Amino acid sequence: MRISGTLFGLVVFVLLLASGNNLFAQYVETIQIGDQVWMKYNLQNDELGSICYDEDSLNCKEYGRLYCWQAALDACPPGFRLPTDEDWSVLINSLGGPDSAAPALLEGGSSGLDIPLAGNYQPEMKMFSFKDQKAYFWTASSYSMSTAWIRMLDKDRKNVSRSSIGKSFYFSVRCIKID
Repeated sequence: MRISGTLFGLVVFVLLLASGNNLFAQYVETIQIGDQVWMKYNLQNDELGSICYDEDSLNCKEYGRLYCWQAALDACPPGFRLPTDEDWSVLINSLGGPDSAAPALLEGGSSGLDIPLAGNYQPEMKMFSFKDQKAYFWTASSYSMSTAWIRMLDKDRKNVSRSSIGKSFYFSVRCIKID
């Protein structure tokens, strides 16, 4: 069951989910940009294949969790999904294009998405890096068997970069509502 409404210009979805004999609600704040409805916050679902930056739960609250690509594919709550590379292109183009959209997307930007610079985790090196400097987001779009498309924002740049990278890295997830 889903209940929706508007709260302070945001669409709020209440998802009633069954877990065994229990029923619980999950509140999901969203922002509509053009025809797309995006989650307002980075995903924080504790899934196998996800981690908090520096393994500190306070970082999860502020930045959301970091996910490997396979976990990211299934981590979004019911009614939402991991955005494709094309979904990101539509969002970025609606905010001025890849050469200038980053300020609108970052915290305090005009889009309202307030993307935090959550950094990343490289499991092969057991290394966290770039918190408060860069934000990396998975897309649902594979580039090859071992790589997928990502989007990256940097605090010192106006552009939103697009690159393919190994699916074992851990990046942020921002879900999009299923039409």
